[in-house]
Amino acid sequence: MRRVWLNLLGIGCIVAGIAGLFYFGMDKLLYSQLPGYNYSIAIDPDLKQIEMEANRGEIKVNWHFDEQRKIELSGQAPEQTIQKLGNTKVENGVLRLDYDDTESAEWLNLFQFNSRQQHHEIHIHAPKELVLDRFQARLAMGSFVMTDGQVKQLDAESNLGQVIVKQVKGEQVNLKSDAGKIVTENVDAAITVNASLGEVKLLNTTRPVDVDASAGNVFIEQQNPHPIQASSNLGNIKILVSPLFDGVYDARANLGNVSSPESKMKSNMVIQVRTDAGNISIVEK
Repeated sequence: MRRVWLNLLGIGCIVAGIAGLFYFGMDKLLYSQLPGYNYSIAIDPDLKQIEMEANRGEIKVNWHFDEQRKIELSGQAPEQTIQKLGNTKVENGVLRLDYDDTESAEWLNLFQFNSRQQHHEIHIHAPKELVLDRFQARLAMGSFVMTDGQVKQLDAESNLGQVIVKQVKGEQVNLKSDAGKIVTENVDAAITVNASLGEVKLLNTTRPVDVDASAGNVFIEQQNPHPIQASSNLGNIKILVSPLFDGVYDARANLGNVSSPESKMKSNMVIQVRTDAGNISIVEK
């Protein structure tokens, strides 16, 4: 009898889905129906910092090394957000992008979720000599992806969503996600990561790395030898070490297996790894 009820429930869900397709239409279910926007902002010679904040949506930042000296904003958002972006300009060396909106949460239902999705793209056209002092991004719900760029300090965080940074050059990169994966690739800067729930993957690192993960696996691949501090309360940690690393390995797990090469003791660089419950694997490439 229980199986019969489960079958009926499954059939009911399928029928409801098909009815939704006919009633709302395929586009409204699968694609955002928010209005689009396109703006261009000239890069002020005094531009030193970019700040952005969003309560939901996907943000992609792409850096183009050319002589156009402009920042292009595009995407889909509610009208009030578009109006705010249209009035944005550089003030006192800072460009503040406010993607927050106060739109009613009534659209957060099964059939209209995608139709109200926000998407934002930022294209920075600047010569290679332009280096920002700081780039800061804060998202309540959504993903942040940044590709290329030169910034002394990059701070990016999402309460619910992934954070991905690739091919960025600077001094310090700080990344945080409460629920979502964190990925870096070919980032030439010191990296600090704080992850509450989600995978951490750092590829081709070149400078000191500090990772604090509450629950999730951690993978780090060195390109150049450098110090590493990595810890996870619940999850495995694997590190691929540059063959030029000649320092000390310090790995301990309260509950889990530990595999590590012998320390070469030729420099003061240390790779320190800790897990409360998880395996540790350190491998020389």
